[in-house]
Amino acid sequence: METVLPLSTASLGQHAERDSTEARAASAPAPDLASPSPSAASARPPSTPDSSDPRDAPVRRVVSVLVPLALRSLGNRREPFWTRARRTRREHAAVLSALAGLEPPPLPLVVEFVRTGWNRLDVDGLVASVKGPIDACSQWIGVDDRDPRVHWHLAQSVTRKVRIVRTGARALRREAAASLRIVVRPWTPDDLDDPLRVLAVPPEVQS
Repeated sequence: METVLPLSTASLGQHAERDSTEARAASAPAPDLASPSPSAASARPPSTPDSSDPRDAPVRRVVSVLVPLALRSLGNRREPFWTRARRTRREHAAVLSALAGLEPPPLPLVVEFVRTGWNRLDVDGLVASVKGPIDACSQWIGVDDRDPRVHWHLAQSVTRKVRIVRTGARALRREAAASLRIVVRPWTPDDLDDPLRVLAVPPEVQS
């Protein structure tokens, strides 16, 4: 004969509580072992950018313009003062118009002038011919032309190209396709500290 032992109310409650706990544990999602805890993620050092990435290098801003300007030697030229003043104003206006809307690089910087004409000038004639453009460039940069942070490099080249210019209502004239190339770039230690240098060979155009 099978004997049935009576269960107390406390025993029934303990069995029911154990069954519900096991059911909740079975239905709970398994912990994600791949994702770190917030405390572990905060303990990791922040990632640092790769200094070798060329995109992290500072931008080297270069300003380059070509001005259709004929620069002549003024050393032995005999002319009325108003003629020279008119030519100087024309050179100022041409240079400032070409540089309008452009921003110069930060100081110190190098200003390269490459004069192109029908003939070459001697050294003192070349320096004298860019007096007006130097004053105009200094005004655009916002410094005096004697500022030691601005270094002037001069060069010249020869052209055999010609162009037609209008000198009056119906008058035309052929002249050499003279020009002045202006390049303004940041100074580097390779440029040395000379305030004015006359280069034998024009530098290559930089972009």
